[in-house]
Amino acid sequence: MQTPQLPVYRFVSLTAAVLLAAVTASAQGTRPPGQTLPQQVTTALGRGAVDEARRLVQASTGPAAQRELATALLDIFEGRFDQARTRLEPLASANPGGDAALELGLLELSRGRRDRGRKLLLPLSQNRTLNSTDDYFRLARAARAVREFQLANDAYQRIENVPRADVQAEYADLFLQFHQPADAVTNYRKALEA
Repeated sequence: MQTPQLPVYRFVSLTAAVLLAAVTASAQGTRPPGQTLPQQVTTALGRGAVDEARRLVQASTGPAAQRELATALLDIFEGRFDQARTRLEPLASANPGGDAALELGLLELSRGRRDRGRKLLLPLSQNRTLNSTDDYFRLARAARAVREFQLANDAYQRIENVPRADVQAEYADLFLQFHQPADAVTNYRKALEA
């Protein structure tokens, strides 16, 4: 059976992770501790709160790179792909191993620019300097995008007990992609608990 295309799975996974994080945050009345501005914006977008996402970006006094990345995520959500690309390119050039490079690579793949997307994502999938959950999560997402599924699974296994909805939902999506619904359900439950 043919594997579904990456953009559909990426959208489903991102939507599920964001919705799970939003429900949890709303139920608690707070944002999860330590969320970056891009994560806060993604959570707001998952709830359909586009105005809140814009407000978060406009009110931010944090690093300019975080604001640009958050704005690019908002652009992607609203279908302004060229504007998102314009914002992400300098960030990805400045930090080829960072989240902006990952998002730009995923954007390029989703827009049919496979060679450009792979060029951005391959270095991320080859990174072995991993110090945090975000490093492993970035590696897992990049590896999955370039179809290095075993590597993606290995990276997810390193962070499988992290109580983050986005991590658990993406890992569940990988299981689902390979027709392992029981494992997917386990991770979706972890995402809900997170």
